[in-house]
Amino acid sequence: MDRHPIITENLNVVMVQNATTATDLIPDYQFQFQNVPPSEEAERMFSSLVDFVQTNEEMAVMNIETKDEYIKGFKRALALTRLWMNSLYLEGNKNNDNTGS
Repeated sequence: MDRHPIITENLNVVMVQNATTATDLIPDYQFQFQNVPPSEEAERMFSSLVDFVQTNEEMAVMNIETKDEYIKGFKRALALTRLWMNSLYLEGNKNNDNTGS
């Protein structure tokens, strides 16, 4: 197949990117404890957190300058928060103290 570049007079090609939304910030992955299913309560807590982020979308996405890195960081923070929520409900935890201190 021959390559034929787009050639136009007086027209420039520009990239147009959609605005960031709260949905872009929700991770499409999660950290899990191996062989331990997450508790239903922890899942409800995370669902409430996602609802909160979506309700307050303006605060979560305002003034983003480096979009890709911001989204990656936000997703990782939510995934880590979800793991912490799951850790609260692990059976046999010492006083359920998973604060990392």
